[in-house]
Amino acid sequence: ARAAGLIQGLRESGGGGVVGSGGGWPCGLPPRVGLDSEWKATLNGGGRPASTLQLGWYGGLIVVDLFWLARHRPDPESRDRATDVLVGGTADVSADVACAVGSAEDGDAEGQAAEQFSQALAGLLADDRVVKLGFDFSGDVRKLRGSQPALSDLFRTVRPIVDVQALNAAALAAGAASGASDPGSGRAGASSKSLSGAAQRWLGRGVDKAQRMTDWERRPLGRAQLEYAALDSLVLVAIFEAVAKVS
Repeated sequence: ARAAGLIQGLRESGGGGVVGSGGGWPCGLPPRVGLDSEWKATLNGGGRPASTLQLGWYGGLIVVDLFWLARHRPDPESRDRATDVLVGGTADVSADVACAVGSAEDGDAEGQAAEQFSQALAGLLADDRVVKLGFDFSGDVRKLRGSQPALSDLFRTVRPIVDVQALNAAALAAGAASGASDPGSGRAGASSKSLSGAAQRWLGRGVDKAQRMTDWERRPLGRAQLEYAALDSLVLVAIFEAVAKVS
């Protein structure tokens, strides 16, 4: 499947290095992937399950429909059954966006593709050679583990994780302590704890969050939602690299 192939390519780019071992990667940075998830906003701020998982890196963008995956994937006790999923392309952005969504037709072929994708995803999330970048992602991990029992095993191990929110705060504090200038010290929103503020500071442009409060349980998702979701994960990679250049 296309999405599984993209993930395998990312993992293979890690070579023999292990994050924290101190060597082996071009420019001193290990392979990295931005992770994010979306769910329907509620007035009390909780209760709804994760709807999508996004993975972004310069070699690919993947948006996974977690509702469909959970609906057709068996519970962990009967994991040998197949999962119905359709891997397709969507969104006109700078890298391919492979949107993993389900299909009730051609179950056998799609089930095989889903099983391949699930194995690739679980392998990536547990791969010590690839850094997972999130923005206050511990909350997303808890949501992903608890939202869909049929998918809980996929998110059992997620490592190593770099919190870009904490990285941005540390860089801001270090710059203030040293009195040194940084690329975003004078930009509006640069001190914000939000992802858009971090993007404004390091990349010179914030993230349009207009789609954040839309209905993430609607199917099919709209084009604008897919682009927002995918790029929200990719911007984490760009911020991480911008911080690394001045650290």
